[in-house]
Amino acid sequence: MTGQLKNIFVPVNFSESSDSAIYTAVAMCRRHGAHLHLVHIEPESIFNYYPRRGLYISLNMLKPEVEEAIRLEKRAQEIRETNHINCFFHTGTGIYHEVLAAKAKDFYCDLIILQKNSHPHRLALSEHSVYKILKHVSCPVLTIPSGKWALYFKNIFYPVRPIQTAMQKFEVALPIIRRNEAKVSLFAALKSLSEMSIAEKFIKRVDHLLSKDKIKIETEINSSNDAAKQVVKRAVEKNSDLIIISATIKSGFKSLFTHNYTERVINNSPIPVLSVKSS
Repeated sequence: MTGQLKNIFVPVNFSESSDSAIYTAVAMCRRHGAHLHLVHIEPESIFNYYPRRGLYISLNMLKPEVEEAIRLEKRAQEIRETNHINCFFHTGTGIYHEVLAAKAKDFYCDLIILQKNSHPHRLALSEHSVYKILKHVSCPVLTIPSGKWALYFKNIFYPVRPIQTAMQKFEVALPIIRRNEAKVSLFAALKSLSEMSIAEKFIKRVDHLLSKDKIKIETEINSSNDAAKQVVKRAVEKNSDLIIISATIKSGFKSLFTHNYTERVINNSPIPVLSVKSS
């Protein structure tokens, strides 16, 4: 997502939860003048095997996939006619997060909107988990709490992290801040005084940048050894309707059993979370 939103992706499984993500996406597409892409992904096909005939796919096995594609096409047409936006549909078969990442790349996706499962911790190792998807895609991911949708983001909570790419990631979020004419709360939960100078420098640059758009800014700096917990707590207390975080991605065997800052904020937040990765 650079400069503006042009293509927004929503994975669809025809449940009420994916409908909520679609409502949010439609509102954003209308506000940003973006194209909406609905994506339905089926697991890899299971083949029947007959001796001397090799692998065999029956028409009955393909029927459900065809029916889902027809449902998706109808849904896209309905959205186009009702909301007067461009809406496309795509289908794929394979490993969920890999297919989604490939489709997002092929169609120059600027943002993926996902409905967060009501029990995210149970799906930590699932290929459908938000964190696993975030690890494989290159664009930002917006997660919507289960059973909710968001039509506007008027009160945005932005945790300040003492990293060198902080300003670069903030600029990715600027289109959403500007289009919503949102108030921005900058919150720094620091572990040590050595991080203070980086945070203060970032806050000064953001204040200068947003003052040109007459966007209201609030700032708060606290000390904390548990940034993820503090971020969610303060965002809720300030009645924020969106948290924008700089996503950090862990890898390796240890990551299967530990939750880092990004994962904990996404899993525990009752507020939509926009995760922005390093470019």
